[in-house]
Amino acid sequence: MQRLAFIQYLHHLGDQQAHLPEPMRTSSVLTYHDAVELFLVLAGDHLNADLDPRIEFKG
Repeated sequence: MQRLAFIQYLHHLGDQQAHLPEPMRTSSVLTYHDAVELFLVLAGDHLNADLDPRIEFKG
């Protein structure tokens, strides 16, 4: 639950950053990227997905 709460926080933070004036709003893309990446990892863990070990997220 803590991981999901953190993912939700990052998504909310990305929403807030997206409403800032340029150029500060560009940081929202990185925040959304992190939220999506963490969500996909969490979903894979939850589903006990057998992922190819060669697949990794690159920052």
